[in-house]
Amino acid sequence: MKLNFSKQRLTALCLFLVPLMLCGASPSAADEDDVFSAKEERDDDAEVSDEFFRSFEMTDDDEALMAELSLFRWRLGDMSLFPTCDSAVTEIQRFRSELDGRAMVTAFSPEILLSARNILAWEEYNYLYEKDIAHPALEPLIKAQYREVKKYFKAHKKEAHSKWLYTTAGDILSCCMQFLPIPTAMNEGLTIKRYYDCGVKADPDMVFCLINIAQWYFYAPVVNGGGKGKARRALEHAVDSARNDAELYYAKVLLSQVLFEEKKFERAAALLDEADSLLPNSRTVRNYRRINGIGHSYFDYTVNRRKIDAKLRRAGLLTDGQ
Repeated sequence: MKLNFSKQRLTALCLFLVPLMLCGASPSAADEDDVFSAKEERDDDAEVSDEFFRSFEMTDDDEALMAELSLFRWRLGDMSLFPTCDSAVTEIQRFRSELDGRAMVTAFSPEILLSARNILAWEEYNYLYEKDIAHPALEPLIKAQYREVKKYFKAHKKEAHSKWLYTTAGDILSCCMQFLPIPTAMNEGLTIKRYYDCGVKADPDMVFCLINIAQWYFYAPVVNGGGKGKARRALEHAVDSARNDAELYYAKVLLSQVLFEEKKFERAAALLDEADSLLPNSRTVRNYRRINGIGHSYFDYTVNRRKIDAKLRRAGLLTDGQ
């Protein structure tokens, strides 16, 4: 069925849909009390200078926590340690409980602690979603964290924020989009991009943020600052900027899928091999190889999961979402 959208309406729709593509599903109604005004937040958080970003200083404990989380996320993808999505979720919940105890005796910066909890919520959401795109725990999990993010920004207007808060807040907003009323979701779609822009401005070599903004670029129209070429360049920069094996792994696996979209199949496969050498038994590499093997990329899968899952099942490559 063809839809008779004007170019302007289609562009606006694409900006709204980008985050939905990243976390799946379609927007639904939600209670207005669950959300704050994204427009109000944008008005209160105008363009800021590089000096403003540098005014937020992480403590040694903050730096250590974020480095620990980077390796924790990476290790979760090792199927020899966590063979199922359920086992990964259990490990995330264990880490969250442990972090709550540590926070009582360690002087983490409040927004770094919030950033850490954002990462854990986002990872738990991803594993639940991988198992079942209609999992009943998805909405309460991500909406609860969304409220925490919105409350923090509302209570700390005009303050310097860290690259980690901007980046992880963008992730939480992105995953919550499907549970928000459409007008709020459209506003938040713009907020997500602004948060990623702030993260990159604070640290142009931040691999975590480069990977996320690359996905926004991939789906967004060129006229609105997106484009597949821009996505590829962001990921190539992420590969060059990686400071450890975990960052290099994440950058390479996603870059492989942009190259697959560009029909550079040999180079895409080589990057997955390189990522596999960094993390043997990788769930992500296994999944991407399966998807690529039937002619699709991760980006295609994100938009057309049900259809591609059906193809995987017919090929005997998928059982119960694992």
